[in-house]
Amino acid sequence: MILTTFDPILEEKEYICKFFAQIPNPMSGTEIILYSSASRRKLLITKTPGIKPRDIHKGKYDRQIVVDLNKKTVSFSDEYRSKDAGINFEITVKAVVKVTDADIVWESGIHDVAAALKEEMDAQISEEAAMFDSNEARELNQDLRNAIENLFLVESGISVQGISYTVKLEQKIEKIIKNQSYEKKRSQAAQEISDMYRDNLVAVFAGVADGSMSPELASEKARGSLSKDFNERMRQLQAVTDYMEQLRTKELVDSAHVMKQMEDILKSLPFSDYSRQIASDEKKVHGSLEQKNEFKPIDD
Repeated sequence: MILTTFDPILEEKEYICKFFAQIPNPMSGTEIILYSSASRRKLLITKTPGIKPRDIHKGKYDRQIVVDLNKKTVSFSDEYRSKDAGINFEITVKAVVKVTDADIVWESGIHDVAAALKEEMDAQISEEAAMFDSNEARELNQDLRNAIENLFLVESGISVQGISYTVKLEQKIEKIIKNQSYEKKRSQAAQEISDMYRDNLVAVFAGVADGSMSPELASEKARGSLSKDFNERMRQLQAVTDYMEQLRTKELVDSAHVMKQMEDILKSLPFSDYSRQIASDEKKVHGSLEQKNEFKPIDD
């Protein structure tokens, strides 16, 4: 895929040769070539000293070509096979190029410099890429820099300098590896947080977070992990709450559905029998007091 390119031939048109011919005046950064179709003679205006109008007339030049001599940046990108079967590197090449011989550029027929550069470099890039495993993108980048630092487009009249490379895996493989790496790191982080609490109940919720335990099984195990002691049960529930907050803050669970499952399990967990008994006793006492106040005699 060609990313940035240019056509070094800015203009090509008929030239009318007169006895008192006017000498063309090239703009800065350009070269004008006069060409004779009959004799195939070429006249480079800025490179030929002492040109006179009669020289142009004698040459019977009938074509005028304007060539761009300015430095340009071109780039291209393509996929090249790695050492691993079925996995390609995506390599982007960027280079600074400059026309050194205007007449050769024109005769070579190059109108797309990046495409010409790609054609020149493809074979060597392919050869270098095939020597590296898919996990050696950085090493391949360095190898390309050492192997193909500067070059000259063969018989083109264009010099190439300042070549740089960007090497990565093809997009579909890069995405898979990034996802795998992200999931692995996230799973490790979630496990580390789980280990901080060292609690069976937290371990159950960690199983839901990493997908190793279904919500139904987790709910059953969570109930079985609850302590019968009220204070210990409150500590367990607080530990789970803290753990879930860590997951949410560090974005270790990317699915809102999974977080909702954990929240539902937490909400479904009963308080201790002791706490329910306390609440029941308080209700009975409160009811008795209201009943006594209702029939209490009024003092005079």
